[in-house]
Amino acid sequence: MVNRILNTQQGLFAYTNMMATIIVIFFLVVSVEMISQRTRSYLRGDGEEQDDIVQHFVDLVRNFPQRMSESAWQ
Repeated sequence: MVNRILNTQQGLFAYTNMMATIIVIFFLVVSVEMISQRTRSYLRGDGEEQDDIVQHFVDLVRNFPQRMSESAWQ
């Protein structure tokens, strides 16, 4: 479905809409990853839930390419 949306926008030369769609997908993936990491941390009892949420978000965005490349090779 997302692929069809991006292809349609590319065909209509709506590159700003296409970029907005890619950014929304990126933030959706990062937010799901952040919620997942927070939930695992809480269940393990690591005590990381007191950390700054903004710093955690920045760390996720910085390490995102590395995590995705590692998961592709597994």
